[in-house]
Amino acid sequence: MGTTDLSHVHSSHTHSLRVCYEWLVPNRLQRYYAAGYLHFITTSCYQRRPLLDSRRSRDLFLQVLERVRRRYHFVVIGYVVMPEHVHLLLGEPERGNPSVIMQAVKQGFARRLLRSNSDRRQTKLAGNAGLGDHVWPWSSFCDYAEGRRGPVLVNEDRKAEMTVREVG
Repeated sequence: MGTTDLSHVHSSHTHSLRVCYEWLVPNRLQRYYAAGYLHFITTSCYQRRPLLDSRRSRDLFLQVLERVRRRYHFVVIGYVVMPEHVHLLLGEPERGNPSVIMQAVKQGFARRLLRSNSDRRQTKLAGNAGLGDHVWPWSSFCDYAEGRRGPVLVNEDRKAEMTVREVG
């Protein structure tokens, strides 16, 4: 269990906050694979550092995502790469499972980023995400809104279909 910064809370209240936090956050998440579901995944950079704050690092991430998509044969429905986190909407892979995919994406990106940054350290802090009123080019928005293909193939090899079934 990770530690939570409770420096702003009086010491007489920290025990109940920790117990409450531990009660609310499950120890072992249940993951359901091979049912044809879509998976919405959000992942943060190490210690929420802005490792994706440069054009070069975001492009590198998308190259790794596309390489993993081809290797594991899954559909990317949508994505957005922000300075310190990534959102992905993925179909079920033909090989492996979403956990294996995320392991491959994160390890592949980390290795390539470390290799490309071996001669310098990233110490820049992220300020404003810089979105403003323009289209963020590190997302699947352009694939849908403008019909042009981005660096990651989105929803094309096999169309993702969502079915609703009754539970009971």
